[in-house]
Amino acid sequence: MWPFYIPRKLVGPLPENWPEEKIPHWYVWWRLFELQDGRCACCNNSPHVVDHDHRSGRVRGLLCSSCNRLEGQYFRRLWMCVHAPPHCFEEYWHSPPALTLGWVMLRSSVFRHAARGAG
Repeated sequence: MWPFYIPRKLVGPLPENWPEEKIPHWYVWWRLFELQDGRCACCNNSPHVVDHDHRSGRVRGLLCSSCNRLEGQYFRRLWMCVHAPPHCFEEYWHSPPALTLGWVMLRSSVFRHAARGAG
């Protein structure tokens, strides 16, 4: 369950916000892991991926492999959502765990603040 493949660089509590414009992948992962109590944002499984909106780049949260795959299929209308509200993908899209953090993914494992001073 513990994501050893993304080593945590700091001992103790993580800072509320990352002070620099570029945000390390490990910080994004562990900050979301804490916010989501170590669970997928859509189910109770262990998370495996940092999910983001492919159009805007906005980071949404951590998803397990299954929800990450199904979320993409649901978005393309290839699959029906299997989660009961409030744990359905549409609710997740409207109110993702990372919304207030204001992060964007530029490319794989490259994160930054969407706008300085914004949530």
